[in-house]
Amino acid sequence: MKKVLLGVSLLALSASAAFAQGQGDVPPYTAEIGPRQGDFEVFLGGTGTSNGEFNDNALGLSGSFGYYALEWLPVSLRQSYVTRFGGRVNDRNDFSTSVGADFQAPLGRWQPFAGGFVGYSYGDQRSGLAGPEAGLKVYVNESTFIQGLMQYGWLFDKTLDWDNGRAVYTIGAGFNF
Repeated sequence: MKKVLLGVSLLALSASAAFAQGQGDVPPYTAEIGPRQGDFEVFLGGTGTSNGEFNDNALGLSGSFGYYALEWLPVSLRQSYVTRFGGRVNDRNDFSTSVGADFQAPLGRWQPFAGGFVGYSYGDQRSGLAGPEAGLKVYVNESTFIQGLMQYGWLFDKTLDWDNGRAVYTIGAGFNF
């Protein structure tokens, strides 16, 4: 009886190994840190803003959904909400929707990036916006990262005033999938 059980167990083990090798639709797991071409990315973070003189400040939330066109080129759709308060401004709420593209250095756990964005700010103030951005993603495992981002956006309301801009700082967490 023991020989029969041992024979059946070995047959089942070899059949399952042969079946697993024939499965081509499941990609193999790799422990490579960071995104690959074709991956998606989601990000959620806290945002702070200040004007050029740093005397009009605000707090808010920022989120994005991105796609890696290349391993080092994420393109993202971003949404932000900012509430402004303080002595220099009346209380108000602003939203912005933008598209950004960055050159991201695939250097393992530490991945710096730089690029630009263009979009529209709306709410109590309506304006086009565009500018440069730079930051750093620090991967805590293969697909989860902490990100710091700094953007400087020029606001284009009725005139192209290059002195009318805002620095935006965001820190949060994201995931590649």
